[in-house]
Amino acid sequence: MQIVRGLFSALCTAVALAFVAAGFVCVANGHRHVFYLIDIFTLPILSGAVVLTLVLALIRQVRAAILAVVAVVLLSIAMAPQVFPRQESPDPAARPIRMIWANLYVRNPEPQKLLPWIAEKKPDIIALVEVNHDARADLIDRLKVGYPYMVVRYDMVIASRWPLSHADPRPAGFALVTVSVKTPQGPLNLAVTHLTRPWPFTEPGDQPRQFARLKDSLAPLPPSRFVLTGDFNTTPSAAQLHDFAKGLDLHAAPALTGTWRADLPAPMRVNIDNILASADLNLSKREVGPDDGSDHRPVYVEIRPVRGR
Repeated sequence: MQIVRGLFSALCTAVALAFVAAGFVCVANGHRHVFYLIDIFTLPILSGAVVLTLVLALIRQVRAAILAVVAVVLLSIAMAPQVFPRQESPDPAARPIRMIWANLYVRNPEPQKLLPWIAEKKPDIIALVEVNHDARADLIDRLKVGYPYMVVRYDMVIASRWPLSHADPRPAGFALVTVSVKTPQGPLNLAVTHLTRPWPFTEPGDQPRQFARLKDSLAPLPPSRFVLTGDFNTTPSAAQLHDFAKGLDLHAAPALTGTWRADLPAPMRVNIDNILASADLNLSKREVGPDDGSDHRPVYVEIRPVRGR
C-alpha cells in the first residue's frame, strides 16, 4: 500500500510539474512552433491548472498542490497582457462606436442565428467572415433593414449604419478587406482579416509569413483611428499576434474568455477572434456572444477616442 501511495504521489507531482513547464513556456512567449502552439492555449491550460490545484488540495497532495499553484501564477502572468492590455483611458463624453465581429463558419447553414444577438446589442458596425455562400443573400437582405451600407468581398461582409468608402479587397494571399467608415466622430479606418492556422495544421512558417504580409498591406493606411478585426487563429498573448500588434502600435480589446471552440465552457475556449485598435482609440466592454451555429463565438466591443485626443 505504501508503494502505491508513493507512486500516486509521484504521478501527481509529475502532472503538476508538466503544468509548471507549460507556465514557463507561456511566460517566455517563444517563437519555436511547438512552444508557440502551447502559448496559444494559455487560457485552457490555466483553467486546467486551477482545477488541478483544487483537486490536489482536496486529496492532500501538498507538494504537488504547491507546484500547481506555481503553475497558476506563471500562467496568470502569461495571460495578463491579454486581460489587461495597455491602452489610454477613454473620453467619457464620447459616444461609443459599437461593433460586432463574427466568424460564422462557412458550413453553417443558418448564419441568421446571429441576428437576435445583433438586435440585442445594436452595433453600429458588423464585420463577418466565413459567411455561407448559399445563405449569404438572405442574411444580407435581413441586415440591410438596419444597416444600409454594405461591402461584400470573398466570404466577408461588412455592414454599417454609416456610409462606407474606399473599400479595398487587398490581394495579400489571405482574406483582407479595408474600408473607411464615416462615423459621427470622423472617419474610422477599418480592416477585416482572416489568417491561417498555426503548425501543425499548416507549415510552421505559413502564419508568420501571413502576419508579415498583413503588416505590409496595412502600412499605407492612416495609422490613427484604425481598427483591425479578424480571426487570427492565435491569441494576443502569443508571440505572432503580440509582435505584430507591437510593431503597428496596436492593442487588443481586453479578453478574459475565448471564442473557439464555441461548444466548450468559457474558461476552455481560446481567444483567436480579436479586435485591435490604434493608440488613439480605447476598446472596452468586450463581450463574447452566444452560440450561433458556428465553431466560433461572436464578439462585441465598444470603441471610443482616448481622453485628450
